[in-house]
Amino acid sequence: MSLKDFNPISKSFTSYARSNSYELVGKPLDLTFDSGRKTTLSLARVPLENGISLQVTLSDGLNDFPAECLKLRENFYLVNFAIQNFGATYILDFERGLATHVVVGGDAPMADYGYIDGAAADTSERHALSDDLDGNTVDWTFSPYLTARVKYGKDSLSVSFPNAGAMPMPPFEINGFAAIRLAEGLYFQYGQVSFGGLKVGLFLASDFFSVLFDGDLFGVPGLPPLGTVGGYGQIIADK
Repeated sequence: MSLKDFNPISKSFTSYARSNSYELVGKPLDLTFDSGRKTTLSLARVPLENGISLQVTLSDGLNDFPAECLKLRENFYLVNFAIQNFGATYILDFERGLATHVVVGGDAPMADYGYIDGAAADTSERHALSDDLDGNTVDWTFSPYLTARVKYGKDSLSVSFPNAGAMPMPPFEINGFAAIRLAEGLYFQYGQVSFGGLKVGLFLASDFFSVLFDGDLFGVPGLPPLGTVGGYGQIIADK
């Protein structure tokens, strides 16, 4: 796959960060997963002191928990929340009626695949892991002062910082990464890595049509959960 088949470069030089989407508020969703788990996910909009204005409730055990809902593209949403050092995301795909639940921060990342009851035309269909990104290199820019050059390999990412300037940052490699293909040009990646004995979980959502990026880290002391940052990309090499 050539990522350059998609929109190759974002034209503006500014930071991107998607704000909460409230389109799913008040619309309970019944989800069924391959593990046998069934739950109803509900979002409510509430005023909270830390500025997060969404809460998620899951019928099988989680009540009124701070969350965020990001709209990646028409019909595609992420519902994110964090419990202690664990990060959880529900990928909601209304284009095919699919749902995937991803958890990072434990001994190993976990993904549970399923569907949205009443929305799936084919309840046997699932999101699937993909190697489409392998061999590609993208510069993800978060601000005029920080660009991360990401080389996608099989089950790993190599990250360097070509414009770190006065505050150089060492390159590093993240192993154990997986990419789920949600739609053409749209991927959700997840994994975790140990930094100084810490188990850090990562979520990345990449849309190569708009070349937008959203990511979050879980398990870093002093870094608040739901610290999703946005960026835009320039594809500099493809396989």
